[in-house]
Amino acid sequence: MVWDGTGTAIVGVSHDLTTLAKAKEYLRAGDDDDALIGNLISRSSAEIETMCDRYFNTDNYADWYDGNGSKTLYLEQWPVTAVSRATSGKFAALGITCSSTTMTYASARVTSANLILVHTDSSGSTTTTLSFSTYTTMATLLAQINATGSGWAGLDMSYGTYLTADLTQTPALFCLNVYADLPHPDQALNNYLWDEDSGRLHYSGGFSLGVQNIYIEYTGGYSTIPYDLEQACLMLIASYYFGTRRDPGLSSEKLGDYAWAAKGSDGFKKDLSKRLEKYIRIAV
Repeated sequence: MVWDGTGTAIVGVSHDLTTLAKAKEYLRAGDDDDALIGNLISRSSAEIETMCDRYFNTDNYADWYDGNGSKTLYLEQWPVTAVSRATSGKFAALGITCSSTTMTYASARVTSANLILVHTDSSGSTTTTLSFSTYTTMATLLAQINATGSGWAGLDMSYGTYLTADLTQTPALFCLNVYADLPHPDQALNNYLWDEDSGRLHYSGGFSLGVQNIYIEYTGGYSTIPYDLEQACLMLIASYYFGTRRDPGLSSEKLGDYAWAAKGSDGFKKDLSKRLEKYIRIAV
């Protein structure tokens, strides 16, 4: 799953829903197929994530949501173990551009710790990382952007004393010969509550109506994958693993009194979907 306009996952954690040791135990496999089984774990885990339209392993998220005018929002990745930031509205704290007639692309991206600048010309791409721990205010960040060269320039929005660490995270913002605005949260929301199991966030003041105007930073997902979810992944791994050892066009065979029939893939996928029903994200 990639950034779709509503948020950006902080990548780096595994998406695997089981381990190589557990998969080998389930398959009763030796060491010769470790590479194959490892690949099947990742592929099966990704397929289950796609089926359920969510991630499962615990990770940090920085998401923009549409304010719905009610007192409740459902966060996309659950269970929710922590909500570190909730805000309503945003404003441009700093503008940034890369002015050049030779560049073919330029972007600026805000992460939790850095401003990442990328520009591309005929010689390739160049990445410049400006750390918020070094450039702690908008004024110092603006000065460094202007000193970077290669056409990079900042636009002062008169928020020089504001902290760069408070900028909200963004995907790569296109800024070749145009200004991109670096967003800052407007109003902090306090005294909010959340339900860990459902991912429901409650704010007594209500989430103001708007498009991509509610910003939430939170930790979502399981630190330990539930047994039934892991079992579904193991079953999917097994279906692919043993499927490599027989003719996929063969549905049954008989030798003397012994008969064997393969379960159709449609039937297996229906069983798998049934097992995963409670984990599927339902759009609200």
